Amino acid sequence: MNITKLLKYFSGVILSLILSKANATSIPSGATISWSTDENDTCVATLVLPTLPIPNEGTTNKTSMLAFIISQKDEILSRYNKNGLIVLRDFPFEDNNEAKRLFNKLTDSRPGNTKGPLGFLPGWVQLAAQDLALTVMLRFLDGKRSGGLSALAPASRNVQGPHQEGQLFRWRWPEVGFFVELAPVSLGETVFYHAPSAFQALPPALQLKVSETHYSYHSHLNFLYDYMPPWMYKMTLKVGAGMMNNEATWVPMVLKSPVSNESSLQFFGFGKNINKIAADAFNKAYPGRNAVPCNDYYGEYFIRPATACVKQPVETEKKFTQEEEVAILKAFMESSFMLRWKTNDFVLVDNIRWAHGRANGDNSPRVLHFYHSQPMKDVFSLT
Repeated sequence: MNITKLLKYFSGVILSLILSKANATSIPSGATISWSTDENDTCVATLVLPTLPIPNEGTTNKTSMLAFIISQKDEILSRYNKNGLIVLRDFPFEDNNEAKRLFNKLTDSRPGNTKGPLGFLPGWVQLAAQDLALTVMLRFLDGKRSGGLSALAPASRNVQGPHQEGQLFRWRWPEVGFFVELAPVSLGETVFYHAPSAFQALPPALQLKVSETHYSYHSHLNFLYDYMPPWMYKMTLKVGAGMMNNEATWVPMVLKSPVSNESSLQFFGFGKNINKIAADAFNKAYPGRNAVPCNDYYGEYFIRPATACVKQPVETEKKFTQEEEVAILKAFMESSFMLRWKTNDFVLVDNIRWAHGRANGDNSPRVLHFYHSQPMKDVFSLT
């Protein structure tokens, strides 16, 4: 991506903040929410509009849809807390900005959300910084994305491994959200992985190992891996590992949910070897998909005991064995379900109790937006 495009996206961030309250959906008074569970036992909230004849449509009482949803906030979050994932379906959002405002309203006082490292700043500054960071992450690193500042990449033939968002550092986003502006015609789903169940599905010895392990993911090699000779790759890896050897980048593999207190397996399912294992595990769990390994990230995944001294040199050969990586991906797949997107779907997800990953698609158009809450200051409080 060139500088002109980057400046354009940053300008868009500022413009979106100015116009973020311009569009709001109105619905007839008397609307209600219908609650159900789908075939995956996922909690689904559906908007039900009144069906009685309207005597005089010109004088019909209207209400803001956003205000109506917020009036149901306690009920929504009570149901959401039970398993950490809820879908709002058939709510006619005006646009992505309105969906984002709802996400911010639902996540502004959640357990574990201490406003993160920017908590001393005014809220609007935190949101602006969040948008700028998200722009860089979603745009500068992947110029193929389209559909607005927060839109995710198209669903190609490859499949992503399970991962929680923002988990490469010791702070973590408690919640993430998705909004579907345009659903794909076919495929392009998102797979959600229940992290507590994945942890329980591991063999006992591996449960103990991950409980006593911190990991660090070195992603600075993503765009270099294909173009480096092996000797240069190893040298760069050692230099990068030394630079990244600090307290902030070694994070626990098991966290206790601040909501349910469940031990939840944390993972970043990308890497030269993990990408292939993830695709194999996905194809076994979902026969007939024929997904290929993800090619978005080529980084390295290092581990060390949780008690290791921060100043201890990184030993780049310390990784999970092939058998351990296969077992971890298998456990995640056994604890997963695939969500088929519909236009205007809004999903709130507990980013500790659930991992997620893009399923393979056929490159059919889709516009799927991603949001994240302000981060916790320190995930070590959840170990």
